[in-house]
Amino acid sequence: MKEKRTNIKDVAKMAKISATTVSAYLNKTAPVNVNTAKRIEMAINELGYIPNRAAKSLRTGRSKVIALIGLYLRNPLTGEFMYRVQEKLAESNYFLDIISLNKKIVPVSDLVKVYDFNHFDGIIIGMIDKDMINYFNESNTNYVTVADYGELTSDFVKVQVDTYAAGNLAAEYLIENNHKKIGLFLNSGLPFVEDFEICKNGFSDRLKMSNLNIEFEFKTPIDIDAIRNSLENNKDQIIENIKKKKITAIFATTDMVAVYLLKLLNNCGLNVPEDISLISFDNIRYSEIVKPALTTINKPVDDIGHICVEKLISMIEKKEAPDKKVVLEPELVIRESVRKI
Repeated sequence: MKEKRTNIKDVAKMAKISATTVSAYLNKTAPVNVNTAKRIEMAINELGYIPNRAAKSLRTGRSKVIALIGLYLRNPLTGEFMYRVQEKLAESNYFLDIISLNKKIVPVSDLVKVYDFNHFDGIIIGMIDKDMINYFNESNTNYVTVADYGELTSDFVKVQVDTYAAGNLAAEYLIENNHKKIGLFLNSGLPFVEDFEICKNGFSDRLKMSNLNIEFEFKTPIDIDAIRNSLENNKDQIIENIKKKKITAIFATTDMVAVYLLKLLNNCGLNVPEDISLISFDNIRYSEIVKPALTTINKPVDDIGHICVEKLISMIEKKEAPDKKVVLEPELVIRESVRKI
């Protein structure tokens, strides 16, 4: 015979209070005094009560679930970002559902067969395609995005780091260290995502202010394995251009590119920073572990994660329309990979 599931009435009976009071405590819909709260918690623990989220969703019209869609799980920054999102969601008793697209962007027609996006109270959007952007634009879902799609997402609530300023900072620091022959390793391959190009523009514009140009540019993919393979397969071309154009410093638009590039340069007899300087963007944990530790531009993923959640919960619970765009400032993190010449 199937064992009876413990319900809120059982908790109320053991705590010797009403089911309404237990519900108010669990859902935080009304204040409950400290002694009553302790009795409820004792009853919950003794009975092993687990709230029925599905039933609660039917009653309140909310699922208490936030979806995170389109972030590349192998990117070290993604794990840190998801941790901070989940940390902040837990403060308001929300849950996180992850929809990863990994190496390819899945057509919206396929995704809607699997996921009912109306089930989610809110969505945090990373890398998606134009059809998915249009889908969300036409839906009533609460959402924020952490990627820049330009005019395609003009109506989206965005929480982002100022990538133009990040590029500016990288160029400024190389100029301060007397570098004039400068190369760029640019992540590319994401349709409609403008973040990397904006970063490049910030970098290039600051160089031009000092009558300098990008002397050598190499485009890399986003996927970690693809980055490694691209650098390895083109190492002869890369080293030839560095030597021919007398490149003294390189800016990589992500730390992962810089990490693999550091290894390639060392294997080819070019020491960082003695022979060539290297600066990057992200400030992942690996950047301070590698030798030499990478000088990089910090992307404040902790703040981005927390603000995304705050914006969504504000929209969901208070029905407020938050500011359309929150832009956070990047910061230069000076370590060991850039030298003055």
